[in-house]
Amino acid sequence: MYDVIKALSLPPANLVLVMLVGLLLRRRAKRVGTAITVAAAVSLYLLSTSFFATRLVHDLETELAGLPGAVADNPQAIVVLSAGYSYTGLDKEQVNDDAMTLERLRKGAQLHRKTGLPILVTGGGVAEVPVPVGTLMARTLRTDFGIDPKWVEPQSTTTYENAEFSARILRNHAISTVYLVSQAWHLPRAMAAFQAAGLSAIPAPSSTSRLAPADIRTFIPSAKALQASYHVFHEWLGLVWYRWALFGRD
Repeated sequence: MYDVIKALSLPPANLVLVMLVGLLLRRRAKRVGTAITVAAAVSLYLLSTSFFATRLVHDLETELAGLPGAVADNPQAIVVLSAGYSYTGLDKEQVNDDAMTLERLRKGAQLHRKTGLPILVTGGGVAEVPVPVGTLMARTLRTDFGIDPKWVEPQSTTTYENAEFSARILRNHAISTVYLVSQAWHLPRAMAAFQAAGLSAIPAPSSTSRLAPADIRTFIPSAKALQASYHVFHEWLGLVWYRWALFGRD
């Protein structure tokens, strides 16, 4: 039920629902219903353009500059957050890290080689995949990057649990400050979660966005742009929830 509610709260599903509501309202209040339907349709179009979507992502990433970091402290470990998984082969006989997870692992490997700090990978499993993502990440680090992670956290299913369960492991080793690896658009929420878990985190973005120029191509709708907008709305909702649930209801 949670996954259904979350999906309906994010684009494009939320805007499709608004359009349906607008169409139903047209029977009783034509102008109001039409206005709602058109507004939702225009919003869906804008969120599907790279010109608009990249600006939403960029605005989210700029929040990193205003977050309290741990620059004055010496990081003691590298935490690489999981994203998801993908299947290999037509029969789905093998499960691997997805593209976003691989991007994060590459950044974690670069940091490790630069600093020599130990790596913790964190990510649990889902019902249809018997192998936790954290286990897949550890395997990829060993086989593809030649790096053996120090710790594997295989139970978390959310970013908040990534932070909570990782903090439990790291506190046992007197570690309080870490490099935190994820995409830049995900780091504001991830750092809030790690702060709530009692860890200081230095953001280590695996990638950052680039603003799309204003030309005809960037105003043509695309699935890639809509996916970027989806991530932004997901992060916004998560940040609102964290503020309400973790940091008080101000």
